[in-house]
Amino acid sequence: LLWSGRTAYTAVKRLSDHARLGPALLRGLGGGAMMGLSIARAAFPQPPFVADIDASNRDAALKAGASAAFDPSDKEARRTILKTTGGGVFAACDFVGSDKSLAFATGALAKGGKVVVTGLLGGNFQTPVAMIVLKAMALEGIMTGTLKEAREVVALAQTGKIAPLPIAERPLNQASEALDDLRAGRVVGRIVLAAG
Repeated sequence: LLWSGRTAYTAVKRLSDHARLGPALLRGLGGGAMMGLSIARAAFPQPPFVADIDASNRDAALKAGASAAFDPSDKEARRTILKTTGGGVFAACDFVGSDKSLAFATGALAKGGKVVVTGLLGGNFQTPVAMIVLKAMALEGIMTGTLKEAREVVALAQTGKIAPLPIAERPLNQASEALDDLRAGRVVGRIVLAAG
């Protein structure tokens, strides 16, 4: 869990200046993003928005303190974000890393906004180059954080400000079923496989 905590922490940290201007948007709500939500709740002045195609993930995020949850497959979701914020979010983190997820995140940005991408789902992102300039958009990709950032996230966790993410423990002999559930989107948070 330290790995996903460090990755989520690094992404959130890279958005901290932009998140001072309004609520951030977290796109995708897997285990890493749920950790990111908890960290953003501790680090940002306003609870973030979240967007995920799975209703159970959106519900879990709302229970964990997200200020609003959106279904990115809803054609009105981006417009609602733009209207709610008066022009878009200044900070977004794409925990999915697909062409559709990044298009949603950049489409919800305000002028001068920034997107950090941590997800590795893949695909090809296409946007008119002029939009990058006209929106004064910043786009940054990160894989994980540094040892210093790992120490920072551990220190933050020790303060009690990071709420634990949902963890389901299963026996090691259910690893195949756990992967099937993960692929099918039936996992909220993380699964830990335990021997014995």
